[in-house]
Order: sequence, then structure tokens, then C-alpha cells
Amino acid sequence: IRKVNNNAMLWLQMFSEQESIVRNTFFHHKMKHKTTCILSISKQGNMIDFVLTRKADLQDLCGFRVLRGADCDTDHKVVRAKFKFRVR
Repeated sequence: IRKVNNNAMLWLQMFSEQESIVRNTFFHHKMKHKTTCILSISKQGNMIDFVLTRKADLQDLCGFRVLRGADCDTDHKVVRAKFKFRVR
């Protein structure tokens, strides 16, 4: 295990207290809608950006998709998650 900084430890603590899970773009989409970071040297796409959600909301999760056209001045892409909302 690599060394982690204080921010990573705080994130892990919050993650466990909130009973959260990490999800990625595992849904059936074209690869260009799944890759979140493009390496400048090889032009190869990677799925390295994730979404954090509560375990209780997992059944409401409809899908993820990468928004390729969003200009955020970074080599990463925006990840959009879709959820069903139920009135309780």
C-alpha cells in the first residue's frame, strides 16, 4: 500500500461512515463514452474517474456516461450519473 496523505485518510473515513460505494462506467456504452482520461502520449483512454454514492441508493442507479464535450481545462472528462428518484 502506498502512503496516503491526510485528505485521503479523511475521505476514507467519510466513505466508511456514510456506507458509500465507488462506481465506475461499467454500463454498456461505446468505449468513447466510458473513458474518462486520455493519455497524451499514447492517446489511449482510461477509466480512472469514479462516482461515490450511498449503498442505499445503488438500486436507483440507472447509469453513468462520460460527457466528452465538456471543456474543463483538464485532460479528464466529466462523469454524469443518472438515478431514479422516488418520493418517500
